[in-house]
Amino acid sequence: MYPDYDYVNLENITDGVLARQDPQAFFEKHHEPLIIDEIQEAPDLIPLIQYRIDASGGKSGQFVLTGSRQIDVRKSVSQSLVGRTSIVWLDPLSMEELGRAGISIGRDELLFSGLMPGIYQKPTEISTYYQNYVNLYLQRDVLRQNISDMDTYFKFMQLLAGRTGQLVDYVDLSDALGISNKTVKNWMELLENSHLVHILQPWFSSREKRLVKTPKVYFCDTGLVCYLLGISSPRQVANDRLIGSLFETLVVDEAFKMRHAPGQLYFYRTSKGVEVDLVVQDGLVLHPFEIKSASMMNDRFGSSLRYFQKQNPDACADPAVIYAGEDIPSFNGIRYVNYLHAGERFKQTEQPFVLDVTRRKQLTAETKDTC
Repeated sequence: MYPDYDYVNLENITDGVLARQDPQAFFEKHHEPLIIDEIQEAPDLIPLIQYRIDASGGKSGQFVLTGSRQIDVRKSVSQSLVGRTSIVWLDPLSMEELGRAGISIGRDELLFSGLMPGIYQKPTEISTYYQNYVNLYLQRDVLRQNISDMDTYFKFMQLLAGRTGQLVDYVDLSDALGISNKTVKNWMELLENSHLVHILQPWFSSREKRLVKTPKVYFCDTGLVCYLLGISSPRQVANDRLIGSLFETLVVDEAFKMRHAPGQLYFYRTSKGVEVDLVVQDGLVLHPFEIKSASMMNDRFGSSLRYFQKQNPDACADPAVIYAGEDIPSFNGIRYVNYLHAGERFKQTEQPFVLDVTRRKQLTAETKDTC
C-alpha cells in the first residue's frame, strides 16, 4: 500500500537496539515517510515521533506504525499521540476480499478454515496454524497482563467458544471455571481488547437501555472457534450442533468488518423470545437481518423480521435473511441473500458528514469578524 515509504522492522536486532538506545540516530538512518513495524519494541520512539509530527506542522501520513501485540501498541500510541493518529484494526479477511482473490470454498470448509490471511498464503495444516496462533497469543499478550493461571484462561477461551453467538452469562462462566465474576469480566475485556471477540449490544429505542441489557459475544474468526472446540474437519462442522452459531458468527463478523464505527450493529430480543439476529443502523434507518445456516428458503425465517418492522417504524421496507442458499429478491416481502454476498448488504449507504474545507474557512472568518 505504501511502496515509496522506507520500512523498518524493530524485531530486527540491529534496528531494534538502535531505536531503543539512540532514537535520534535511528531517525538519522530512517527518514519519513516511514513504516515502523513492531513499534511496541521501542516505545521510547513515540515521543520523538510526536515531536517530528508537530515540527512538520502536523503533516499527515508521515508514519505508519504497526504492531502485533495489540494491547501494547494501543497503550503506547493512544497515550502519546492522541489527536495525531488514525487507528486501523486489521481484521481477518472478509468474505468479499476472499471472493476478489478468486478463492471459492464451500460453507463448511470456510467455517472450519476461518479467514486468517496466513491460511490462504500457502498450504497450511489448519489445526497446527491455530494452535500456534493461540500459543503465541497466550505467551505474547496474556502473560503481559499478569495472568498467572494460564490453564484456566485457556479453558475460559474454550468455554466461551462454545457460547459464540449467545448471550454473555458471567455467572455461568464464573461457576464453571471456579473464578470470580470480576475475573471473568476482566478476561472478557482482555479478549475484546485483543480483538479475538466482538461484543454485540441489544437494540432498544432508548439508548440507556442498550448499555444495561445483556449483550452477545462473537469470536472474530470461526477457524479459531473450531480449534478451541476440537472440531477437526469440515465434515465435523456440518454435523456439529453449533453449526448455526458458527454460521451466525461468520456473518456477524462480516458485518463488523464492513462497519468499523461503534454503535451501528445490534441484535433485537424481546422478553417473549422474539429475536432478530442482527440490526444494522444506517443513519435513521434500521436494517434487520435473520441469519440461518440452511440452504433452503422457509417462510418461518421471516416471521421475526416482520414483527420487528411492525414494532419499529424506522425499519427498512426490505428486510433480509442471510442464508446458505441462492439470492432471492423477494419471498413474501423478505429478501433472501447468500452469505457470500452479505457484505454488500452491510455497507454504509448514508454518507458520513464532513464539513467542507471552504465553508470551514468561511465560518472561521465570520467568527473572527463577530469577535
